[in-house]
Amino acid sequence: MELVDFIGLGAIPIIMGLVQIVKAFTDDKRLYPVCAIIFGAAINFIVAWQMGNDLVLAVIVGVVAGLAASGLYSTGSTVRNFRSM
Repeated sequence: MELVDFIGLGAIPIIMGLVQIVKAFTDDKRLYPVCAIIFGAAINFIVAWQMGNDLVLAVIVGVVAGLAASGLYSTGSTVRNFRSM
C-alpha cells in the first residue's frame, strides 16, 4: 500500500458534517453510522476513480473512514456527557 491509498481518511470531518446534515431530516439514530459508512465509501470511491487508484481498496478505506467518523462523534458525545456530570 502506498500513502495515496490512505488519502480518503482525510474525509473524516467531511463525513461527520454530512451526517450532521442527515440528522436534520431523520430522528432514527440507527441510520447515522450507516450514513457515515455510505458517505465514506462514496467519497473514497470518487477520489480513487478520479486519481486512477484501486477502487476496491478505496471503498475499504472509505468504510474505515465512515466507522472512524462515527466513533469519533460517539466518543466526543460521551466525553461531553461525562464532563456535565
